[in-house]
Amino acid sequence: MGAYQLAQEDFSAGVARAAEQNVDADMYGQALIWEVLKMYAASGRSPADIRSEIQFTLDNYDGDDPILHVSRNWRGPARFPGPRYTFTANPIR
Repeated sequence: MGAYQLAQEDFSAGVARAAEQNVDADMYGQALIWEVLKMYAASGRSPADIRSEIQFTLDNYDGDDPILHVSRNWRGPARFPGPRYTFTANPIR
């Protein structure tokens, strides 16, 4: 199973659980974003790097095509020399 499919299945299950427990959808979405931010920070990514990740995703998001595949080869903080990112945005169908 790929990362997108796993995330999509977990997200759908979480949304359903939140609805069953009368949790506001916007509040649930904000909580999910917060958890992603914590995951990025825990992996050593700087606030500027996280902002760049979010901005790249927003800049390349197409609301008409819900499946945006973003491949980034993040090299981590000072562990690997060279460019930190390779960007590609390809819809997966």
